[in-house]
Amino acid sequence: MKPPKFAVSLGLYLVLSVLACGQSLVITRGGLYQGTFTSGDPNTPAVTINTTDSVTLSQCVVTGPGDLIAAYAPGANLQVSDCIITAENPNIRGRQKGCGIIIHNPAEVHIFNNRIEGAYYGICIVNGENSPPTSAAIFVWGNQILDIDGRPSDGHGGYLSTMDADGTDDNGGSHGIVFLGVHEDPNVTVAWNELINEPGKSASSDPINIYGSSGTSWGPMLITDNYVQGQFPENPNAPHQNGNAIITDDPSPVESEAPQWVEIVQNQVVGCVGGIALYAGLHITAWNNRVVSSDLQPDGWFYPTGSVGILIFDPTPGLGYAQMNFAHDNVIGTMDGLTDTRNDVGFAASYLTLQSYNEQSLHDGVITKSDEENEYQIWLQKVRAAGEVIGPR
Repeated sequence: MKPPKFAVSLGLYLVLSVLACGQSLVITRGGLYQGTFTSGDPNTPAVTINTTDSVTLSQCVVTGPGDLIAAYAPGANLQVSDCIITAENPNIRGRQKGCGIIIHNPAEVHIFNNRIEGAYYGICIVNGENSPPTSAAIFVWGNQILDIDGRPSDGHGGYLSTMDADGTDDNGGSHGIVFLGVHEDPNVTVAWNELINEPGKSASSDPINIYGSSGTSWGPMLITDNYVQGQFPENPNAPHQNGNAIITDDPSPVESEAPQWVEIVQNQVVGCVGGIALYAGLHITAWNNRVVSSDLQPDGWFYPTGSVGILIFDPTPGLGYAQMNFAHDNVIGTMDGLTDTRNDVGFAASYLTLQSYNEQSLHDGVITKSDEENEYQIWLQKVRAAGEVIGPR
């Protein structure tokens, strides 16, 4: 399976190459854009798309302290491919970095084979609450997303902690790939992306977050064949943390606003304190995934927050939403540092235990760092066998 090609009218195609360092770009005409773009102002994106014409950004180098590639106006027809996108410290105390790619209410989006590093949101597709259903074609494929970072700047080249006064660390609410209020879209695929966060360089709340977003019964949102490594509290001593590697989020009691019709399948989740969370919504299924975590910090100590491989939650009890969600046929091996035992599947209430079945244990006993390292080799073999390329080609 390959992402579909982005269709453009060659008769209207404009080719523009800009190789000037230190310049931001505002695009008002369709075409192919290549070059190096940057902004020194956190309030000004390095690249802004202000047209509904078909636009392709290819083989670009994009840097800056704010949003890097932004389409704030609705109706964007955008392809971003083979770009290197790097977020920089804004050096304003309390200010977080910007988004790697942020697109509001798109008509069609293809984002593939990019490398995005250090951003607050790596890739953000946002329609918003109470937005109407959409049929936009959205493909996020083969991207390498590194060290998502929700840490606020300290104003002097460093960063402040993301831990709250009560000891909860939410990593600044940052995400690698996030959908915000994309409703009833039957044309969404997120596949073959590699998301890796390293301790000391990152603070990622949820590497993949489906927030208040939905597919349809005939076209579910497909989250498939992704590799997520590293989801942990920025402060390793934080007693509480909010975050999961892959989550369906937004506990809205309004059915039309809740996550719906999402398939989470054949992903690998490695070294994450929170694994796959069917936290909110209905008609969510997680199957044939691999979730492996030793729950160990780099120094060999357990994280003190507690850890779970797959979580089935019910934030809206009484509505019956959670009873329509299922996890099955996953391979799981997750340690819980609080109890020094395995915690492969967790349930918010006893009535949810039927929502998980036919799960398989990675192996008996303790999960180690070696198990995590082996998962990356499995991923590399899987990528080669499928003929996929991760990151710029």
